[in-house]
Parts: sequence; C-alpha cells; structure tokens
Amino acid sequence: MAEVQEALQKWGEINLAQRLAEYGPVGLEIEKTKKQSLESRKKLVEETKAFKKLEDADKVAQLEGLLKAYQGEIDAVTKRAKMAESNFLQFYQLLYEAPDPADTLRAAQSALKSQEAMSQQQASADTGRVRELTEKLRAAELKCTKMQKELKDMEDEFKTVKNQEVKVRQLEGRLAEVTTYHTELLEKEIHQRDEHWAKAIEQLKGEQEGEVVRLRSQIAEQERMKTYMESEVEEAERQLLQAKQRHEEDLMNKQSELDTVAAELERKTQDLETLKAQQSQQDQSKVESVMHSLNAAQHRIKTLEADLDNTRAELYSTHEKSRQREADLLRQLEDISGVVRKRDEELVQVRDELQRRPTVGEVSELRQKLRNAEVVEHGDIDGASTDLERRLLEKQKQLEGQLSSFRVKCHSQEDTISHLTQESRSFQERVDDLQQLVTSLENQLSQAQAQGAAEPSTATLGGINLNLTPHTPPASSVAASLPVAGPAGDGDKAAL
Repeated sequence: MAEVQEALQKWGEINLAQRLAEYGPVGLEIEKTKKQSLESRKKLVEETKAFKKLEDADKVAQLEGLLKAYQGEIDAVTKRAKMAESNFLQFYQLLYEAPDPADTLRAAQSALKSQEAMSQQQASADTGRVRELTEKLRAAELKCTKMQKELKDMEDEFKTVKNQEVKVRQLEGRLAEVTTYHTELLEKEIHQRDEHWAKAIEQLKGEQEGEVVRLRSQIAEQERMKTYMESEVEEAERQLLQAKQRHEEDLMNKQSELDTVAAELERKTQDLETLKAQQSQQDQSKVESVMHSLNAAQHRIKTLEADLDNTRAELYSTHEKSRQREADLLRQLEDISGVVRKRDEELVQVRDELQRRPTVGEVSELRQKLRNAEVVEHGDIDGASTDLERRLLEKQKQLEGQLSSFRVKCHSQEDTISHLTQESRSFQERVDDLQQLVTSLENQLSQAQAQGAAEPSTATLGGINLNLTPHTPPASSVAASLPVAGPAGDGDKAAL
C-alpha cells in the first residue's frame, strides 16, 4: 500500500490533465507550422521548376531570391524541430521520473483481492456464529415451553384440589352475567344496524327514484330535440328541393331565351349582310328597322345577363344558407354527443355506486324487512320476492338500453348531416359549372365584339361595335358551347 500511496502522490504532483492542457497549444502550433512548411515546400518546388526553365542569364538574376527562399524554409524547419525536441524532452523527463502506473494498479488489485478474501472469511465466521446462537435460542425456547406446560399442569392439579363446588357456582353465576351482557349488547347492535340499513335503503330508493325521474325527463327532452331536428332536416330538404327545381326552371328558361336571341341575332346579321350587298337598292327605312331590331336584341342580351347575375347571386345566397344550416346541424349533433357522453359518465357512476352498495350477505339480513315494506307500500305480494340486487341490475340494463337508443339516434343524425353535406357539395358543383358557363359566354361576347371592332365594315348599335361581316357564330355553335349536365345531377337538365 505504501507503493500505491507513493505512486498516487507522484502522479498527483505531475497533474497529467494540466500538463496535457499546457501541451495542447504546442501541438496546435506544430500542426500549424507543419501545414505552412508543406505549402512553402510546394511553392519552392514550383519556383525551382520555373528557375530550371529560365535562361542562363536570367538564372543568375533569380538565383539570389531562390537561395533566400530555401534559407527561409531551412530556418523555419530548424525552429520547428527545436521546439518539438524541447517539448518532447520536457515531457519525456516528466514521464521518466514518474513511477510505472501498471505496477501500482497491480498492487492495488492484489490488496483489494486480499481484502475481499478477508471479508468473506469474516462473513463465514459470523454466519457460523449466528447459526450456533440460533440453535441455542431454539433449545431455550423448547425448554421454556416445557416448563410452562409443567407449571400449568401443576396449577390445574392445585385448582382441582380446592373446593370445586364453590368454584363451579361462581363460574356459573359469572357465565350467566356475561351471557346476559352479551345478549343485550348483541340486541342493541342489531337494532342500531337495522336502523342504519333502513335509512340507507330509504336513501338509496330516493336517489334511484330521483335518478329515474331525471333520466326520463332527459329522454323526453332528447325525443323532443330529435323530433325538432327531424322536422328541421325535412324543411331544409324541402327548401333545397324547391330551390333546385326553381333554379333548374330558371336555367332552362334562360337557355331557351338565349337560343332564341342567338337565332334572332344570326337572322338579323344575315339581314344586315343582305342589306350590305343590296345597300344601293334597298330603302333606308328598312335598314333603320333592322338596326332597331338589333338594338332590341342587344337590350335583350343585357337583360338576360342581368338575370344571370341575379340567378348567380341567388345561388350564392342559397349556398350560404345551406352551409349555415349544415353548421347548425353539426353544432346540434355535437350537443347531442356531449349529452350522450354525459349519460355514459353517469352510467359509470351508477355502476361504481352499485359496486359500493352492501354485499349479498348484508342485504340478506334486511331482505325480509324490505319485503314487508314493499308489500305495505305497493300492495304487490308477488313482487315482494324480488331482491334489491336484481332490481338494481334491471335498472342498470334499462339505462344501458336507453343509452344505446340515444347512440342510434346520434348515428342517424350524423347520417342525415352527411347526406345534407353531399347535397350541398353537389349544389356547389352545379353553381361552379354555371359560373364557368357564364364566364365562357362573356368571353365569347367579348371576342365577338373585338372581332367586330377589328373589321373595316362595322356598325355601332347602342355603343357596342357589331361586325356586319359573317363572323358571328351560328346558333348551333352557341348551343354547342353550352355544357350539358350528366345523369348524376339528380335529374339536372341542360345547365348554363
């Protein structure tokens, strides 16, 4: 152990961590100078190659600079070597004076092993001593038990020698007193327990009746809410159906009017073309009549565009109302879900309360009194045989059935809301189609006006340039540009 203490003291004086921290910057400096040396060597190699390629006259002029570069590199290498040698010698001297840590660790390990062996021997000795003391204690206990038995036998024998008759009479009197006392105490305890359980049963019956009344009122409220929601859903469906039919009729009317106006516009355009070809032979009044007809057609187109805007606004308003109604239904569904969750929690509480109720043995003691009370209260002798536990379980099953009914109603409301959501989505798709169609018509009108403005022979009607050359698309092309809804639109016809 002295060697270990000496080694620890020596290595503590060395303070290896501090030494390593001191030599850290030295290592970094060596690494830095090493990199610089490599760079300078590369540079010298390049300069040497360039020097070899020079002419003899130029070599004499560049020789002095090259020699200075070599001398500088030699000085740097010498400085780095001296610094490395100095630090290495210092570190070597420091380690040379320190003892070998392997010998110290081996000595410490052997000492630790010997100490563990001594501890094991001491533990074995203590275990043997404890076992010996335990055996002695067991023998002493056996001896003490034997002596107590002998003492008791002697006492019994001594008691039998005495006047047994007097002792028997005293014991009989004392036994009678104890019996009377315990009988009175038992009757008092039974009476108190009967009163306690009677109060508990009355309280339980009151709580159960109040719970039944409350649940019945909640069931009635849920039924009323269900009826109200069903009526609201039917009203919303009816309004949606009416709006759908009304908008379909409006769209069909607008379609027919547009077709009529397109045909009229084509006919008037052909008349204008004819008037243009026969302009020298026709009467000016005929031209004015045709111009008036075109103005009327243009006014009709504006009216139809205004009607389309109104229809678009009405569709948007209907969509907003449908979305608001959907949000209201979802909010009501969340309220119903909250009520169902609350009923679940109340049912769990009732189950826990049933588990905390008296056991079957305790209820059996009060069964007869409960039967008598029920017979007096309800006048039902046949029902007097039903025990409390079975009635509570029947009530629990009844509550579970009501809860299942509420859940079925909740799922039905969710299906209704999902159906309304799908109808609203379909209605929105139709509105988008109408908007695209209106945009397409506006683009076609703009293109027709632009083409009319670009042609040299144009006429102005009510501030709108109308091309008199046959560039106006016929009614068939206008009708062909109108998209037609498929059979998946719930009986939709041709849509704008």
